[in-house]
Amino acid sequence: MNICHVLASLEVGGMERMVCTLVSAQVGSGDQSSVFCTDTEGEFFETVPAVSKTIARRRSIKLVVDWRVVKQLIAFVRKENIDILHAHNSLGQLYSVIASIYLRIPVVVTYHGQASMGNNRLHLLRRVLCRFSKCVIAISKDVEMLLLGEKVVRPAKLHTVHNGVDIKSFVSDSDTGSPVRRALGISDETFVIGTVGRLAREKNYKMLIRAFAEASEACQAKSKEQRGKSKEKDSADSASLREIDLKLLLVGDGPERERLAQFAFDEGLADRVIFAGQQSDMKSYYEAMDVFCLTSNTEGTSIALIEASCHGLPAIVTDVGGNSEVVKDGVSGIVVGVNDAEAMSSAMIKIINDISLGIKMGQAGVKHCSAKYSASGMASEYKGIYQEALSM
Repeated sequence: MNICHVLASLEVGGMERMVCTLVSAQVGSGDQSSVFCTDTEGEFFETVPAVSKTIARRRSIKLVVDWRVVKQLIAFVRKENIDILHAHNSLGQLYSVIASIYLRIPVVVTYHGQASMGNNRLHLLRRVLCRFSKCVIAISKDVEMLLLGEKVVRPAKLHTVHNGVDIKSFVSDSDTGSPVRRALGISDETFVIGTVGRLAREKNYKMLIRAFAEASEACQAKSKEQRGKSKEKDSADSASLREIDLKLLLVGDGPERERLAQFAFDEGLADRVIFAGQQSDMKSYYEAMDVFCLTSNTEGTSIALIEASCHGLPAIVTDVGGNSEVVKDGVSGIVVGVNDAEAMSSAMIKIINDISLGIKMGQAGVKHCSAKYSASGMASEYKGIYQEALSM
């Protein structure tokens, strides 16, 4: 089967990482998978293992459609003998649907999140485009219910396929300590709270830093209290008491980096909050963490969250999008309310104070995500949808 994925670009992001993983799984299973970017290449463009790939470089024009991009997509599909167009989000869907009218091949579309929902013009556009799409895929039950609730698509057309990752690439196999910790000057005894993602407003990292500040203050207060009590005890007892050193590790880059760094400084946390920037070897960074946090205000199904869970990290997440599907509250992590810094802080403290609980939750996360969020399983589900679309 010849598949062409159509999306804006392969810039760093969850959707883009999912497309790269899906392409890799499809090519590995014997299918021909290509990529057509309407706008720019992006950081992942050179490494995506597509059999063919190209960029159209859409122009910023007043008209909704850049017809030059449509012509390029049509030419690419004919050249590569594509059987089906797999669009990602509304922009990819727009160009795929227009091209399909000329090409007479089916279009399926995956909606990766909900950040733009509520926009009336976009809502109307999606309803029209979905009429010309054979199948519509949501990446979580939350997105599925939103599409149905806003009547974007008929139930008969709608499927839910969870994002998947290459499980083997993220399962922890290290017992020698973390090279990332050594590179960043973090001791093995330090408890590291980590996160991965684009430093953008919707990720609400300001709340994460605020929650971390509260947890740090509570741990310091507890240590001072213990040291005070230890004066009344034997020296053997006092030797077992130590102050917990905490660090917050943010992996990723984006427009909010400077503002977040300033906020950390203002909170007196400049020496405890580490901005690691964009990284490619994610497994090494998960290896440096003790717990993974996701504080998003809006989310689809977080690739980073799945990766962290596959690595065996307990997770603390906000109750948005597919987070509560990936993390089973009280089993593989803790789910808190959106923008609830106090609850996030309490969850951090709970895991910091009970290492065995964190280990138990991490093990449950590995079991759950390995069964439900594999790249091969995702590719298999998509292939079934492609076959359904081709048979219509």
